[in-house]
Amino acid sequence: MNGVASSLTNRIFLAGAFLVLTSIGLAIYRVNVSVAAQAEADLRAGLTDAASLLSEFTTRQFDDFVVKGSLIADLPDLKGAAATGHAPTVQPIAEDYQQRIGADMFVVVGTANLVLARAGRVRPGDGEIAAMLEACRRAPDFSTFWPVGNGVIHAAALPMEAGTVGTLLVGFSLDGDAAARMKTVAQSEIAFVSAGRVIASTLSIGAGDLADLRRETGVFTRALADDSYIGRVQPLGTTADAPLAVVLRSRTEHLRFLPRLRWQIAITGLAAVAAATVVGYLIARTVTRPLRALSATMGEMATTGDLTRPVPAAGRWDDED
Repeated sequence: MNGVASSLTNRIFLAGAFLVLTSIGLAIYRVNVSVAAQAEADLRAGLTDAASLLSEFTTRQFDDFVVKGSLIADLPDLKGAAATGHAPTVQPIAEDYQQRIGADMFVVVGTANLVLARAGRVRPGDGEIAAMLEACRRAPDFSTFWPVGNGVIHAAALPMEAGTVGTLLVGFSLDGDAAARMKTVAQSEIAFVSAGRVIASTLSIGAGDLADLRRETGVFTRALADDSYIGRVQPLGTTADAPLAVVLRSRTEHLRFLPRLRWQIAITGLAAVAAATVVGYLIARTVTRPLRALSATMGEMATTGDLTRPVPAAGRWDDED
């Protein structure tokens, strides 16, 4: 039998190398699969936690906002000024309280929907205010999401003296500043989507990238801003047309360590295979070297007829048998 497998040393060496390579290769594959699966599971679990945290934060924030607005609506100076129906009297009081609670919209409406004061950076017209008030009054919690300009404002209507002297309409915008605050809380990228368009986002994304999210019911994957993201939709209201907060985390960033880890595992595996191969070759030689020496001695005995030739002495690491 000729060829590589004709040598006993080579056969032992190849068999050992094959077993080592197979076992280490399978171990590397299993480690890669397990680490990647665990990293993906951690990413999804973190996204779910972030979405829950965002929901709690937005609910608590709006509740606190409404409580502060209710307290202001019950203050005697604001109610007394509104009862006069005199806009110049109400305006400075409204501006003072708007700054105290940090409302983006602070509107005092008198009887018969007469607008007495506007304060804050969002100042809708009389028609918008009347429509917003009507939407708030129809809602069970007296609040509504209303499109204003290029954004959306979350407004609440708070009666003063049970509505006999007027109504306080307060609200805050879903804009870039609100998204940045929620990003800090959730440790995730945030986007607000309303009426099929992105109205604010902490990412530079296209207008249509997140337009179809109402069909998403769980974790989804989307390519955004040259990266792969997983996301989760968090409705901001109970109605079908309420805006959505989209929580996003970068798969590219979170799984960036995997290629480096795979290279480290591969290099370690190759080093282990190389070491095992050398050891296997040396072990094979401890078996075959004394056999070759014995065969050579017997060949000489057969050629010369000298049966007194001594058997070769075994080396230190040779097989004793």
